[in-house]
Amino acid sequence: MSILVAEVYEALVEAGASEQKDKAAAAAIPLGDNLATKKDIADLRLDMAGMRKDIDFLKLFVFRFLLPVQLLIVGLAVKAAFFPG
Repeated sequence: MSILVAEVYEALVEAGASEQKDKAAAAAIPLGDNLATKKDIADLRLDMAGMRKDIDFLKLFVFRFLLPVQLLIVGLAVKAAFFPG
């Protein structure tokens, strides 16, 4: 239990709430270590922008270069299979 959650639990005990309810209420409070800060979100956005650039490059590479090559290979395979000689 973090210090803040322990303080909430103790306050609820002093107020006369049941132990089961005290623990449930204290556990429902999010811990500060698990929350994102504004800087965390800004860093994540920068990372996502970089990933978008990488994805756009990969799309360009696949559709401009790899897809035509694959279609050529399939076309040659079909020609060889159905129109030998």
